[in-house]
This record gives sequence, C-alpha cells and structure tokens, in this order.
Amino acid sequence: MRRGQYADFDPSKMTPGEWAVAIDNDTTKQIIWMCFAPGVVKRIGTYEDYIRMIDEYIAENYSEYIPDVICPVETTSIASKAYAVGDLVITNVHMYKVTQAIAQGDNLVPTVNLSETTVENELKEGSQGDVQYGMIASVEETSTASKAYNEGEYLIYNGTLYKVTSSISSGGTLTPNTNITAVIVGDELTHLNTAEIDTYSMIGTYEPTLIASKNYYVGDYVIANGKLYKMTDFCWQGATLVPDYNMQETTLQAEIQAANDLPISRGDSGTEGSAVIGGNSDATSDYAVAEGYGTTASGTGAHSEGASTLASGYASHAEGNSTEASGDYSHAEGQGTIAASEAQHVSGKYNVQDDNDTYAEIVGGGDDTTPANIRTLDWAGNATYAGKVTAGADAVNNNDVPRLGQVNTALAGKKNTQNAVSDPTASGNTLSFIDSISQDAQGVITPTKKNVTTDATPTASSTNPVQSGGVKAALDAQKYFYVDAEGYGCINYDLF
Repeated sequence: MRRGQYADFDPSKMTPGEWAVAIDNDTTKQIIWMCFAPGVVKRIGTYEDYIRMIDEYIAENYSEYIPDVICPVETTSIASKAYAVGDLVITNVHMYKVTQAIAQGDNLVPTVNLSETTVENELKEGSQGDVQYGMIASVEETSTASKAYNEGEYLIYNGTLYKVTSSISSGGTLTPNTNITAVIVGDELTHLNTAEIDTYSMIGTYEPTLIASKNYYVGDYVIANGKLYKMTDFCWQGATLVPDYNMQETTLQAEIQAANDLPISRGDSGTEGSAVIGGNSDATSDYAVAEGYGTTASGTGAHSEGASTLASGYASHAEGNSTEASGDYSHAEGQGTIAASEAQHVSGKYNVQDDNDTYAEIVGGGDDTTPANIRTLDWAGNATYAGKVTAGADAVNNNDVPRLGQVNTALAGKKNTQNAVSDPTASGNTLSFIDSISQDAQGVITPTKKNVTTDATPTASSTNPVQSGGVKAALDAQKYFYVDAEGYGCINYDLF
C-alpha cells in the first residue's frame, strides 16, 4: 500500500490491485484510492466522506429540495433582495428569521441580523402574527373555508399545516382526518422527490439513500431519488447504488413495454419454443430453456438453470453450479455433478461419472480434484454406502433391517450349542444314530435320531443288518479249511 501526502499523490504510478492512502492531518484530505487497471484509479469513500459530500451537495442544490414557496433561498451570504424584520430566509442549509432590516446586497449574519428557527416553531407562533403564512400555505382563521381547495393543496388552520385529502368548496367545513390531514413540511418536501414511489413499489424496492438495504441482483428494480432504476450488476447489502454503474434509470412504462415485447422464442435462431432468461446463457435446441448465468440448454426439451450448468441430453435437467446432465432424461443438481446415463439422477457434489448405465441414482461426495460417490443405487435395487447405515427403529417385518442392539437382545440366553451324545448307540438288537440336526429362530439346536433293527444271525429274506457276532458264528459253522488238534491243515469235504 502506498502512503503519503495528498499533494504528492500520483495515480499514474499505481499498479492494478494496489491501494494508496493520503495521511494528511487535514481530515478533508485523508483519502483512500484503489487501482483497478493501469490508469483506472478510483477513490474509496468513507462514512465521513459521504456525510460531508451529502451536506455539500444539499448546500449547493438546496433550492431543488426547499422550494421558494416556503421562503427565499440565499445561496451566498449576500442578500439578493431586501428583507424586513420577521421575514424568513434560508441560507447555508438553515432557516432564519430576520431580526434587523436587511437591504439588498447586505451581509446575512446569523446572531446579528438573523436568528435560526424552524418551520414548526414559526407555525406555533402563528397566532401572534409573527409569520406571513401566505408564504407557506393559505391561512384559515376558522373552520369555514375562505376559498375552494383541490385535493393535494395545503392550508394552515389553528397553527397546523394540513393537506387537503378531498376537494373542499368555498364555504365548506374544514374537518381534520376527514377532508384535511395534518402534515409536516419535511415529509411533504421529501415526497416531492418520491412522488412515484407508491406506483413503482409494485415492482421495486424504495431506498431512502443510495446505500443498499438488501442484496440486489441483475434485473431487480430500485426506487431512489424519486426515480426507478433497474439493476445492471450485483450490489451487496450496504454497498453504494450508483446510477449508470450498477443500475440504470428506467420507467414503469418502458419496463411494461419491454415485457410486452418479449418474443415467444428467445433461444438460438432457428429453434422453436426455446427461451433464455438471464445473462450469458443460451438455448440451442427446440423447446430448450436456459436461465441464470452462463447456462446452456443444448438438448431438445432440456432445461438448464443456476450458474455454468449444461443440459445436453434429451429432456434433461441441470441445476445448481457447474453441473452437467448429458444422459437422456437425466437430472444433475448440486455442485460439479454429472448425470451421464439415461434417466439417472445425481446430487451432492463431484461424483464419479457413470457412462455405463450402471446406476439409477448417485450421491457425490468428492471435490473438484478427486471425485467420489458416497451412495449409489443400481437398477437392480442394490444400494452401496461409503459410510454405515443406521436404523432408527427396531425391525418389525421380515424385510426390515434389524439394529445390532435388537439382534443381541434376541440372542441373549439362547442355546447355540448341543451337548455331546453317544452316536451311534446300541440296545439289544436296536442301533440308534443322529440322522439330522435343526435349529429354530431362537438358536436352539435339536438333533433327530434314527433307529435301525439288526439280526443276531443271518436270516433268510431279511433286509436288516446282521450283528458281527452272528456273522462270525455262522461262518465258523461253515468252515471248509481248518487246523486240527495236532496242527495239521484239513479240508472239510462235507461242504462239497
């Protein structure tokens, strides 16, 4: 930041983005500048600057605000006419009563030949005859009108200034709050500059000063200084409204005419039924609509809105900021999302692009350098989450997702093991073994046994298994080779 004396300031030395401040002791020379481009240096105003400039402007143009019907306005301290004692005069933005006769060309000197006063004070003293009320409005001594009055005219009655609200004929009765209403000069003078406010308020916001009371966007309407303006640039709340800079003077008639002149199609030449609403936007296909700033609707029947959005798929919709709906019938919203597949819906921010019609829905959770998906839903109904899924209530129906606490409660104290059993077991000629095992919903395991009957000895036509002892005995009885008592091997010829 540059700093120095006001007299040494040279704007040609400043570079874009640089600030400069004059640090003189004289407060009127304590000024701040900003360089926006080579050779483009603008002075930055402070609150104190605005107050001083407003006072100076009013002083220089006071006659525009306080008409001579109230009293003469002197723009210098030299009287332009002769004044008698008791006359009123305005000079240096103040109203004075003449206390000594003043000849034309004499000096107007407060506290010497002038005494500061106000209209209200002078009205209160009216019964003493100190003020020539005819300079302000007609004076009525009684409640009977001495002349005819039209609506909007002024009169003074009982020391109070009234405005006529309905026509009064000569000889008619003056009735406060019926055909006349009490007003003060200040309010009526202000109204001289805002006469069209009531009409314009239907389409614009009234600003009593040039400091924006709210955020204004391009195309908004503002009433200031008794004029209607259309915003041509964005203006922050608290910033200055500057005619021919961020707003342009217009009229209600002109805006109505402009609205009536809107064509059915405002898209590219040759398109049918397309429309553009906003700035730097374009609708390049039939029945496409682009609104906002920097938006493009290039698909037939597509709709783009917001900022820097693109709807290129057939009947697609892109909204938000820097989103793109390229799939037919697709919808992209949020920040930097892309819906590239048919009938796909993408929300959130910066998703992983799906060109393969895999997902019906995607929620993005990435950034402009690293796209990411935090939830996807495919066309088979399978959902995938990057985080966990939390159930807000216990499962009731078969397809409900149970909560972990609900599962733990259901399994608490339930069997999940089966005591060991001897398997198989035999009792007499019956053999028992576990045939199957089942488990119920509570986790209880139940074995099912099966019994098999055995034959003690081989039995003709029987399908039962034979016990091993019976098999051995039967075989021993049918030996065809044996060892005799002396150790010799013998053959039993009785078997052949």
